[in-house]
Amino acid sequence: MRTLLIAGLLLFISGCTQVPLSSLWKLYNLDMMSVDPSQIRVGIRMPQTLRVRRDGAVITMGVAKSKSGAEITERFILEATTKAERAEEFQLSNRSGFDYEVFKIADQDVPRLLAMREKVKIRKAKFPKDTSGFLTVTATGCRLGIVPEGPLPVTTLLKTRNDQEFFILTKDVDLRSIIAKDQWKTEVPPCAF
Repeated sequence: MRTLLIAGLLLFISGCTQVPLSSLWKLYNLDMMSVDPSQIRVGIRMPQTLRVRRDGAVITMGVAKSKSGAEITERFILEATTKAERAEEFQLSNRSGFDYEVFKIADQDVPRLLAMREKVKIRKAKFPKDTSGFLTVTATGCRLGIVPEGPLPVTTLLKTRNDQEFFILTKDVDLRSIIAKDQWKTEVPPCAF
């Protein structure tokens, strides 16, 4: 899957696809066939009044439907890393009033991802010019107490190897611009940890 079709980088709700140009090239060249699934990390920086809900971070990947066959897709609920892992892995500037979370593919899901890659490899061998992949990151959020008025910028990041730094998928997307005011309480409910 040398060619990566950006099917969507969705944050909290669908509709947010603000990807920096510098990241498009990295995504285009991302070869998910050679990535070690245990090293994939998704980072989310958000105001301290927000959190990602339990089982709310998801990565979906696969191959788009084409003349050569049906869509091949797998959805993985991401697992939060420990605080120690986050501190070691995620070196994002200390921005006052913000926190971050880092997620990984759960160990029990790695065999399913590897099996999906085998299906893709077979299809790609038969139809090398008719195979384009996709990667989607989604997260559903919750709020801690009262969320102050004003913008709520959220940034999502990705890294696929331990020896590389995160790169930005979406930068400072204001949740207030994508969640209608009358939908706020249902889309971003109080956290229940």
